[in-house]
Amino acid sequence: MSAACGCDEPTTTPETEEVERPWWRDRGIMVPVFSGVAFGTGLVLEWAGAEIAAVVAFWIGLLLGASTFTPGAIRKLFKGKLGIGLLMTISAVGAVILGYVEEAAALAFLYSIAEALEDKAMDRARGGLRALLKLVPETATVLRDGTPVQVQAKELTVGQAMGVR
Repeated sequence: MSAACGCDEPTTTPETEEVERPWWRDRGIMVPVFSGVAFGTGLVLEWAGAEIAAVVAFWIGLLLGASTFTPGAIRKLFKGKLGIGLLMTISAVGAVILGYVEEAAALAFLYSIAEALEDKAMDRARGGLRALLKLVPETATVLRDGTPVQVQAKELTVGQAMGVR
């Protein structure tokens, strides 16, 4: 079969579609990273005396960081659910109202990167659990009157004697 017809391409199943992307291609990681870069740039510009450019960089960092948690917090609020995302949103808005854009940008960056890392860790944990579940055999050998008998694993009950090789 020729490669031109596309016949040699592997078929995808729902299990193979979950390929872990490298962190630099993961939007959930890169938006907080860019928020941190903008925040860091704002700090450097502020120390260099470029106040207006620093405030612009802080606003960019704030908007990028807040974009990761504010929409979800507002959606949950309309469903009657309160959460830490709403608390962070209120804190950032309060800091901006009081004129502390730099602190709001720091808050947005730190919270967004923490959430991104937590999500990444949870994804890995889920992947590990899925891999473990694939190792569970579909059948088991139980001993009935000293004779090994194959049964479905889901039919096993507490107290049965299993034969293990």
